[in-house]
Amino acid sequence: MNLLELLLAFVLLAIAFAFSLPSQNQSLFIAQRTLLHQLQNAQILALTDERHFTHTAQLDSVSVRYPSINVRKLIAHSKNALWQVQLHIGKMYATSSFSLYIDTPRDSLSTDFDSRPMAGDIIAMDGARQCISGYNNTNTSFDCKNNLSIHARLGENLGLESMEIFSPSGCGERESGRVYFDHLGFVYCAKVPLELQGAHGVRGAYEVRLSKKGVSKSVCVLPQGKILGSLNGC
Repeated sequence: MNLLELLLAFVLLAIAFAFSLPSQNQSLFIAQRTLLHQLQNAQILALTDERHFTHTAQLDSVSVRYPSINVRKLIAHSKNALWQVQLHIGKMYATSSFSLYIDTPRDSLSTDFDSRPMAGDIIAMDGARQCISGYNNTNTSFDCKNNLSIHARLGENLGLESMEIFSPSGCGERESGRVYFDHLGFVYCAKVPLELQGAHGVRGAYEVRLSKKGVSKSVCVLPQGKILGSLNGC
């Protein structure tokens, strides 16, 4: 075999090897990076938000912008009003989507800390001034009506086929899940904020597994507050 034939054989082997590799699912990678980024965004908002819900003078601007908020309840239950990423995995609205917001108390019992990004809640906006929510396009804050970011809708925007939650004991919810962050960087889960690192040690990692075409990627939130992407779970 001369040098030219040897070179051709190497080229053919390289082509065959390339075709034997699993194709990269770019949209799944983007979905993973999007969720990872927004969890980090929620953590940064929690650490840098200068609003403190402890007495009425601090809430003058909040009550003007969100008049349906019950200020008295917000002060009394401020630990429930944390920046959170809620994961929507049910079929009621946009399946395989998420929202970044602060849940707030209202006078109406049906919307008082109702664990959904609805009208009166403080919903985060992206750089394009669109609301980061895949939940409800109409029963939402005034700024968010017909102004929801498509990037929060991973199923609709990127063809994500499933979003599964694998969480520690006590964190589970029906057709939903969430991760909160407080101003000190502590991580919480569950419908009523439950510290991810329990009083008697580590409660466990919170995993969100994204799947498409038989391939899965995970986003992991660790009890210490670290957020990372993974191919093989947490």
